[in-house]
Amino acid sequence: MRVYVFYKIVPELSHLTESDWRTGTDLRPEERYVRRTINPGDESALEMALRLRDQNAPNATELWAMTIGGDEAERPANSLRALGFERAVIIESDLDLRFRPELTAAVLARQVQDAQDALVVAGSRSADGENSLTPWYLAEILGWPVISEVLSVAVSAPGSNVLEVESLSDDGLLWQKVALPVVLAVGDAPSTFLRTPTLKDRLTRGQGKPEKIRLEPELASGLPPLTRLTALERPCRRREGRVVDQGDAAEKAEILLETLVDWGL
Repeated sequence: MRVYVFYKIVPELSHLTESDWRTGTDLRPEERYVRRTINPGDESALEMALRLRDQNAPNATELWAMTIGGDEAERPANSLRALGFERAVIIESDLDLRFRPELTAAVLARQVQDAQDALVVAGSRSADGENSLTPWYLAEILGWPVISEVLSVAVSAPGSNVLEVESLSDDGLLWQKVALPVVLAVGDAPSTFLRTPTLKDRLTRGQGKPEKIRLEPELASGLPPLTRLTALERPCRRREGRVVDQGDAAEKAEILLETLVDWGL
């Protein structure tokens, strides 16, 4: 069984200052000096793939990790190789794909379209694009079923290509048995932090340059832009409130009660 995990390297936008949001160019905040990390949902997807390999029969699972990016993706790719991913591929592109899930899915689908008995795992959404559409477009292009908001996945039996998938639905938790191929979109899965490779792992498997593939510019030709970014500003975090500073505790409680009654609470 071959498992493809698609992940994304994103800036930690919560670390940006007010000036970073105002001084950006090309409608981007100034994020050159902000720490970059693997997108949280994709981190869960990577750890799920590693756990699936650990549960399966020896040598029955082959792990591939792929991302679209540049030099910032090299160090995470080497860490994934150290953790046991047979391939950690960086797809290089000069295109801005933050708001183009259909194009992102088309790029990723090219890497798996000829695979047999394959599993694709990815985060449901990214911290910068936040569209939640890429796994769905990917499944549509491949013609595979998709399960969203996945919380855990395991093999039905060692060496089997049947998976037991736990996901979150509108009616609560859902457990399904699915056969490959399938696309899994990982949601807010608990306790799925990506493990850290040891020094021995890095020395034995995490050395050298990661594999890189150049994205053909003609892939995006003829596609109309679905979304055009025209403005960018930091969201306001302020909330309305009232400070009750007169009277003793009983009087303050009475004022609070009157306020709640006025609000219909």
